[in-house]
Amino acid sequence: MEFTNLAYRHLFDEYYRMMESGIVPEARSFLHHPDVKVSELAVNILSSAYHTSKLWEKNSAHVETEEMILSKAVPKAVIVYKTKIIKTVMGKLLAQLDEQTKKGENDSIKNLLAQFSQLTALKMKTRERVGSCCALM
Repeated sequence: MEFTNLAYRHLFDEYYRMMESGIVPEARSFLHHPDVKVSELAVNILSSAYHTSKLWEKNSAHVETEEMILSKAVPKAVIVYKTKIIKTVMGKLLAQLDEQTKKGENDSIKNLLAQFSQLTALKMKTRERVGSCCALM
């Protein structure tokens, strides 16, 4: 899985590096990161343009903040992103398959069909994870 947005990719790589090192990443690690692009992205992700009205607080109404639902939203977003990447790769494989079929390249066709089959299984498994993830929300 590859991020097409380089800023997101760098942030993800940094998060992954921390996890691999046994460090539990915290928001402040990214907010005060030496790379300005990482810290700006962290600020954009973690800040909210909306605030709870004083009337809601006065009447003790419960409003879930982004922080409260983040543990559910992030896994879902990652799974949905993986699904989109899989669909993109499958589309490219179909185009290659069509091209190889026209050429009559049977060995290439078999290889492409095997790859397509693996991606189809992965897509189905990913969809199951989206369903179980969304059930939590």
